[in-house]
Order: sequence, then structure tokens, then C-alpha cells
Amino acid sequence: MKKHSAKILCFALALIMAFTFIPMTSYAASVAPSGFYMMRQTDSQWNYYYHNGGSLTQTGCGIFSLANTVGYLTGKTMDVVEIANWAHNNGMYNVNGADGTYRTSFYPRANARYGPTYGISIDCAEDGSGYWSSSYNSKLKNHIQNGGVAVAHVYNHFIAIMDYDPNNNTFLIWDCAPASHRGTNYNGGAIWLSQSYLTSASYMTIDWFCLLSLTTPPETWQEKAAFDVMVYRDRNQDLSGYTDAQLKEHWLNHGIKEGRGSSPVLDLKYYLENNEDLKAQFGTDYEKVYNHFIKNGYKEKRKSSALFDGKYYCENNPEIYAEYGDNYMKHYAETGIKEGRRGSLTFDPDYYWHIRPDVWDAWPAHYEMCAKHYAGHGIMEEIEAYDNKAPVISNAVVSNVTSSGYTITCTVTNYDG
Repeated sequence: MKKHSAKILCFALALIMAFTFIPMTSYAASVAPSGFYMMRQTDSQWNYYYHNGGSLTQTGCGIFSLANTVGYLTGKTMDVVEIANWAHNNGMYNVNGADGTYRTSFYPRANARYGPTYGISIDCAEDGSGYWSSSYNSKLKNHIQNGGVAVAHVYNHFIAIMDYDPNNNTFLIWDCAPASHRGTNYNGGAIWLSQSYLTSASYMTIDWFCLLSLTTPPETWQEKAAFDVMVYRDRNQDLSGYTDAQLKEHWLNHGIKEGRGSSPVLDLKYYLENNEDLKAQFGTDYEKVYNHFIKNGYKEKRKSSALFDGKYYCENNPEIYAEYGDNYMKHYAETGIKEGRRGSLTFDPDYYWHIRPDVWDAWPAHYEMCAKHYAGHGIMEEIEAYDNKAPVISNAVVSNVTSSGYTITCTVTNYDG
């Protein structure tokens, strides 16, 4: 009897394990390899997006799952409000009730609209209806193992599938609306779930999916450093009404060719004016100037903006150059700017705060925002953001003159106060 009871107990435990999720979770799971953080429709800000009586919080799972998969692949943040407006205006999204995203029209058309902008493709099968299948589908598993991601549908809800582990047959799920009835109210909705759970749980059985892939290589750190959406918007007031995604698209399709200012480390016109050899070689072909910067210029310790001079940064931070070598600019773009390190003689963040206390009031002790403000506004206002005036010496008096020396007293007034 004891052996028989033990067998029953083991069988029961096996059944329980088969039909429950495997909580291989860690907080880091909600951050993509690209550095993108999961967007959640349950965040309070989306409660206030209303269209005909509904909100993104109520019915935005299809849109947020798209944004999360694209962000996971590319590191780029999609404008979910812009997507909702576009989908609603074209009959693919209904914020009323529980209708939400109309998958068979939304995802194929999102592929055409957003694919080129974000360098992704959305595979909804040849007929555009998507794959009406479960997590057992080998096409799904192979796609995710090969670096792709997927948007999947479960009961009345869309989720994102980011990874697959064949060793224990589990999937990494990002649920933009974590909920206990789905078993996703752990780790902010980023959770590993077993295949059996995704084919048996009442609210988490996958019945449909579409596949997302990168069509272009991931953005390099050099390309990321060359464009900052806040700086680009501030430097180009004619584009003030553009969304973040539209600004990036404008930069890639037009801004580079026009030599527009784009980030704290890159101002194409400044780069050209301060490197005579490039001007002689490229003239005003800013696309070639940009490609030079991305491929070689950043390695050559050149001046690329009022905020960044490679030679200055390396000479004043020898330990950074010793560690990073030719990629020293990567340190400034990702870390140094946040630490308040000076990237050039012509921009001192502490001095900029001194003459622009409004910037300090807006972002106290936030060095990166200080630099972005100068790159976006200060340069356009022709503000000299460093102390370039020598101290003034006045009221000099010589006294106590003896054979061994004398004393001088004076007033020294420094320009910066």
C-alpha cells in the first residue's frame, strides 16, 4: 500500500507541475537585451487616454504587445497613443467594451506602416490572418529560438513571447497587464511559463500568434549616440508636432542629409566646420559626413559637437581611454554624460547651471538633462557654457617691502562669481 500511495502521490505532483507555470523569474527579465523596459498598459498614465469612452488601460493589450515586441528587438519605444489613433481611424481598434485590437487587420497593416521605420517584419501567414495554433507549434518555437519574438492571443487578451528554453520547454512571457487569473502577476508580468501551462490554463491557452523579426541589424551604440529625440525636437522647431517615432524617421530619411543637429555628441555642421579635412573631402554631403563619423570619426578624437571633443575627453580621462580604447565615446554617451564629466572645453555643466538656474530648477543635479538642454537650446541661443574669461585683478597694493621680500594684497574677481 505504501508503494502504491507513493506512486499516486508522485503522479499527482507531476500533474500539478505540468499544469502550473515554472517561476524562473528575476526582475531583470522585464528588461530586454536591447535595454528596453517593458511597457505596461496598467500604468496609470494610460487611464487618461480616452477615445469614444474607452481607454488604453482597458483595451490596449494588442497595441502594447506590439510595442513590447518591437522594443525588445530594437530597443526603440513606439508611441502607443499614435498607434491607437491610427488603428482606430482605420477600423482596426475599438476602445469600447472588450473588442480592442482586430488582429487579422491590425498586425498585417502594422507591418506595412511601421516595419520600415523600426526595421522589423510581422509574419501573419500568407493570407494575413496569422497562425491559429498553440504553443506546441514548431514554427513558433524555431522562430523564437532563432532570435525572433511573437505576439500571441490567449483568452480575451494579447501577450508577447520573447524567448524559449528547449531544455525545460518554457517560454518567456511579457504580459502588459499582469493578472492573477492568468498567473502573470509576478515580476511585473515578465515570467517564464511552461508549454503545458500555455495549452491548458483557462486564461493563458495560446490559440493564435504572429511572428516578428528584425529586418535590419540592431542599432549600434554609435548610431544610438548620434541621435537623441529630445535634442532633435528642440533643435528643429519645424518638427515640434512630430511624435518620437516620426522624429527618428525624419532623422534617418531627411535630417542626416540636411545636416541637422541631433544629439549631445553629434552636430553634423559643427563636425564639418571643425574638421577642415572632411570639408575638403566631402563638401556639404552630410550623409557622407555622417557615415564617416559612425565608421571612423569617433575613433579619431575629433571635435563632433560643442559638447564633445574626443581629444579633450581622452586627455582629461586617461583611465577611460585605457579601458575603452577607440570606443571612449561610448563611455561618455552612456555613462560620462550622466556623471557630469566634461566632454569638451566649451561645455561645463556646472557652469551652465550657474548661468541658467532655470535648467537646474527643472532638472536639479541631473547632468544628462543639463547636457541635452544645452545641446537643444543653449547652442541655438549662442550661450557660452564655460568660463572663458580670466579673473580680474584690481586694487593691488604693495607693502612690507624689505630686503627679503614684500607683500601684495589685491582683489580677485572671477567671472563666474
